[in-house]
Amino acid sequence: MDQARIIEILNRHVFKEDKAALITAIAKNPDRFVGVFRSTTPRLKLLQNLLQSREIRFGDAMEEIIAILLSEMGFVNQDKRFLTSEDDDLSADQYFCSSDKTRFYLMEQKVRDDHDSTKK
Repeated sequence: MDQARIIEILNRHVFKEDKAALITAIAKNPDRFVGVFRSTTPRLKLLQNLLQSREIRFGDAMEEIIAILLSEMGFVNQDKRFLTSEDDDLSADQYFCSSDKTRFYLMEQKVRDDHDSTKK
């Protein structure tokens, strides 16, 4: 994977429509950003929203980059969503196998070390 492709993925996931998405969120849910009982100032809440959403989108970009790199290394990407016998819908960040389909791998990627994952 060349540098231009990585930059394109990062720009598409992390920076595209960044401010437009924030303005839309404010318009749809203004009480989320300002309120009588809000312990943070509107400015800090806006920054928090902007930075957290960027972290999430950065994680999405890294998942795409890793999937491409694994594919280029000869691994075969598999569907990342699973339905259990109890009809629970589960997912993994990466699910791939060796080219001869003798080994299968599940991967959970983390961008932040303080992230409390809610995934099963």
